Amino acid sequence: MFYQAAMIKFKHNTMRAIQRPLFKWTSILYEFVLTSKHFYVNEPKGKVT
Repeated sequence: MFYQAAMIKFKHNTMRAIQRPLFKWTSILYEFVLTSKHFYVNEPKGKVT
């Protein structure tokens, strides 16, 4: 029982510690994907074919 409580607390603390950097990285990744999509869509079609 004690082990389970400790694990829950540990998970909670870890998630809280990870959450902010994870959010930051997710937004960076999201921005990156959006930019690549933007460039891919707006790439001149003549260059691709």
